[in-house]
Order: sequence, then C-alpha cells, then structure tokens
Amino acid sequence: MFNVTSFVGADRKQRELKEAFLAEATAVKGFAARGFSFTFIPPRAQHFGGLWEAAVKSAKHHIVRVIGNALLTAEKLTTLLAEVKAILNSRPLVPLSQDPNDGEALRIRWCIC
Repeated sequence: MFNVTSFVGADRKQRELKEAFLAEATAVKGFAARGFSFTFIPPRAQHFGGLWEAAVKSAKHHIVRVIGNALLTAEKLTTLLAEVKAILNSRPLVPLSQDPNDGEALRIRWCIC
C-alpha cells in the first residue's frame, strides 16, 4: 500500500463520503425507487427549449468571448462563471408597469453579506 500524503488524504475523503452516503442510503434508495422521467426535445429543434435555450446561449456567448483560446485554472473558471451568472441575473425580468416610458423593471439582485 502506498503511504503518500495525497493518497492518505484521498483515502480519508473517500471514507467520509462513504459514511455520508451510508447515512443517507435510505433516502437515496427511496428517491431512486420513484423512478425518473425525462422529457426530450427533438434533435436540432432548440426553439422547443425556449427560455432555457436562450439562457444557455447567453451564458455561452459571454464565456466564449472572455476565454477565447486561454486555459483557465479552476479558480479562474469559477470566478468567470460567477461573473457570468451575475451578468445574466442582472437582466430585467419583467417591466414593473405597463407604461412604456417607465424604465423600471423587476430584476434579481444578489447580495452576499
């Protein structure tokens, strides 16, 4: 058996995950027993996806523009995804009034306090 510290740490983490899984095994089995139901849209018919396909397109647009051909570390990628999420969540959802001259709109505001 190897006695390298990274293997010791990985072994400890694996044991922790196993214990956590076994503690929740009944709930997981109950969830899995209900079964799964997938709903698929036809291939090459993204317009069937509507809003979520538009959200994926917007996120992909921002990510591709920033990354280009660069290789990112996990930390930089996490930061980029958080920034893209903030950009997409700052978009207006619906107007607050029927008046076309009113520029106020309902937006999602995130506060990390």
